[in-house]
Amino acid sequence: MPQRIIIIGGVAGGMSAATRLRRLDESAIITVFEQGAYTGFANCGIPYALGKVIEHDEELILRTPDDFKQRFNIDVHLHAEVVSINREKHSVSVRTGGDDCIRQFGYDKLILAQGAEALRPSCAGTELDNIATMQTIADLQKVHDLLSHYDAKHICVIGAGFIGIEVAENLRKLGLEVSIVEYGSHVFPPIDGEMAEILHSELRNNGIQLFLNESAQKIDKSQGSGQEQVWQGRLV
Repeated sequence: MPQRIIIIGGVAGGMSAATRLRRLDESAIITVFEQGAYTGFANCGIPYALGKVIEHDEELILRTPDDFKQRFNIDVHLHAEVVSINREKHSVSVRTGGDDCIRQFGYDKLILAQGAEALRPSCAGTELDNIATMQTIADLQKVHDLLSHYDAKHICVIGAGFIGIEVAENLRKLGLEVSIVEYGSHVFPPIDGEMAEILHSELRNNGIQLFLNESAQKIDKSQGSGQEQVWQGRLV
């Protein structure tokens, strides 16, 4: 009897596990459930799709469920939410397509690869509708919509890791005023302060404001449709 392997999560980790398992066992029945709308996408390119260096969001999609089926004989279900796991019966309950229909799938081996969620500041206002994270294609599309809907002129990027810096760079290429707020003493924390000074100069020379050693106190939407953010008593 072939092994039934279910993987919960169908982005980088989940699909890497699925394809590796196929190479190890050609007879296994491998099924992947992904809650989102995409699998196998180049998330490192998301900031560059924002700035239109990558012209079309669809170019980020590396493989579709059909590709995985044809090449690896892996069944990938998108918009599929695993709502419960029954370890005694070796089964999962899955809601697909956003409806109330829940189906049961049995397994011999189960892999959890749900990935991670972007961190948000622990301050008031993070639930406002004109705030977005930047981790998935869905996040990218939300930012596109926000920039259009609010006719945005100024964007504040919270966090100066490599994603935050890339997002700021590409927003600036769109002609927007950009501020970066970073809790630490310099951008891109993995490098030392002396090296970071080179990045500070480059960012400022390109018109990006830096607020270092700053922490979020409140995010406020009180002034028109724009979003104002208060950091240690200062309005950004």
